[in-house]
Amino acid sequence: MTVLQLYTAIKSLILANTTNYSNATIFIGQQNNTVMPSSGNYVIMTKLNEKDEILLPLQEYDPINNIDTSTTLIEAPFQIDFYGSTAEEDAGQFGALLNSKFANQFFNDNNYKCSVSSNDPPINLNSISGREQYLPRFMVKVRLFYNRVVTVADLGIDTITGKSYEANSLPSE
Repeated sequence: MTVLQLYTAIKSLILANTTNYSNATIFIGQQNNTVMPSSGNYVIMTKLNEKDEILLPLQEYDPINNIDTSTTLIEAPFQIDFYGSTAEEDAGQFGALLNSKFANQFFNDNNYKCSVSSNDPPINLNSISGREQYLPRFMVKVRLFYNRVVTVADLGIDTITGKSYEANSLPSE
């Protein structure tokens, strides 16, 4: 599973459960690096620093094809920011979906190879001075588990040839 596929899974979950957003109003962003619309309802999804190697990687070797495969369980945190007049309601609904079995079932039914590890309740980020000039904003943090799979062709060794010498009869150069 790639990071882009994780974004797609989150976006699909939002789109399947609310009518307040469309493909055009859900953005992949980086904190403080995304130009945001000046009005309306929209969502910014930001991947935070992931935690590698929750468990030891699973190593598999295919001796017939000389292929090594390493599978590592990764926990990837995302910050989902809901903006606009329905931000509080939508963030609350999204958080409830993540807390239920529905989100994991949705990911499974739609062949997204990830699952919800945990999530935080929505946080109101609108409590700044002069907030009347800003759109309402509510944030939900969610952590997804997924497997990172790395496959490498092993060149292998066909034959090993060696010679042995006694210490007092080494060949001269």
